[in-house]
Amino acid sequence: MRFPFPPLLALGAFVTSASFAAPSSADPWAAGLTLDYAAVDAGLAVLHASKPEDLNAQLAYASSLLMKQPRSNGNLRTALDLSAEVLTRPTATTDQRVLARYLLARIYHIHLDAPELDHAATEYRKLLADFPGHPLAEQAAVKLALLYLYQSPNLAPPDAQKHVADLLARVTTADARRELHFLLGKEIWLAAHDPANALQHLIAARELDFQQLDRNAEVDLMIGNIARENGRPDLALPHLRRFLAQRERDPRVTTVRRYVRQLESLAANDQR
Repeated sequence: MRFPFPPLLALGAFVTSASFAAPSSADPWAAGLTLDYAAVDAGLAVLHASKPEDLNAQLAYASSLLMKQPRSNGNLRTALDLSAEVLTRPTATTDQRVLARYLLARIYHIHLDAPELDHAATEYRKLLADFPGHPLAEQAAVKLALLYLYQSPNLAPPDAQKHVADLLARVTTADARRELHFLLGKEIWLAAHDPANALQHLIAARELDFQQLDRNAEVDLMIGNIARENGRPDLALPHLRRFLAQRERDPRVTTVRRYVRQLESLAANDQR
């Protein structure tokens, strides 16, 4: 999920029609869908207070506290407590448990003024261990990979890459596999300067297609340049051509066209 309010919008996917009245201007769920965070927070505070047994409302209220202004450490700690408490409830469904743990991980990772990365990593790992294959557990694998690669100063690059490779072996969804292949390919190229291994992962990522179309073009350019610089014109040409087809007005087009002409000339000479 890539929404500004992921836990609330995710809850909306499985909350039952019996849980709430039809949407109205005072309905916090409807306000959440329009990103009216002030109305969301006010409405969910009332809803949670009046129905403390409703875990959907509790998780949504915890999520709303992350957006509440003015921002305060007290609100963030309350969100942590509310999320953790859901995990103690015997009536919590699998989806509610997954959302609670994911919310814990994200608060520890990116919301606190002083991130608690060890706690975040622990929650991500628990998601992967306890809910294998769940979409949010798969997304947790990507977040954990980012933590290994960019927020673990005591972890040497080869060790960080090994951890990410281990995560790749565990995930099953195309989205998670694409992102982990991309992260591995990029880091193997930048840190290890291993073009063959980097290209293998980048090509695997590109074959799965990125949701943001501009990323497809960027990965085509990355593959094309690595291949061009490392004696693989056969691989460079199709990816550079794909970049040109997708980004006609990009300021790099003139340079890429020159590379394509050079590679085409080399290929023509090789065939003589």
